[in-house]
Amino acid sequence: MLTVSLFLTVTRLIISLTLLPYFLITFLPVSSYLVSKLLVLFVLALCLTDFFDGYYARLWHQESKLGALLDPLADKAMVITTLLIFVYFHKIWWGFATLLIGREVIITLLRFYAEKNHQELPVSSGGKWKSTVHYLYICSVIGYPYFFNSLFLINAELYIQNFLLIGAVALSLVSLINYISVFFVQMSKLK
Repeated sequence: MLTVSLFLTVTRLIISLTLLPYFLITFLPVSSYLVSKLLVLFVLALCLTDFFDGYYARLWHQESKLGALLDPLADKAMVITTLLIFVYFHKIWWGFATLLIGREVIITLLRFYAEKNHQELPVSSGGKWKSTVHYLYICSVIGYPYFFNSLFLINAELYIQNFLLIGAVALSLVSLINYISVFFVQMSKLK
């Protein structure tokens, strides 16, 4: 049965794999106030669906295994797609992108393996913070320099962007270690 939360998740997954790369590849090189604002709004809308799909699923008791499987995939598709495009346009060093993408791939593999063994790898608060910082970093890169100029932070844009990037990398590594430890605890229950 297609619920509102599942619809939002599936829509986010499809958009992350189709429209998002198209818009970023087409418009990211364009240095325009309006284009930057529209791209930031588009990405923020995708980020908000991440919040609302879970919110509605819990509110209306419509949580499902399919939704639990697709929701993190949609998040990862959005982040990975965006990071790959940033690497292409030299907006992020490939080493940082590899760390961030590698974390997403490892967590996905751990989740699938845990699910296969009838174990749950719950979402951690560290993972939620990591996602928030990722989204802020993505918006800061897309909106640069117009995003910060409108906030009267004309000379601070690169410092804020770098701070968000280092924060995303640090939170990714910390949450990866946390997920791996939880995974091994869950797997030890099988023995």
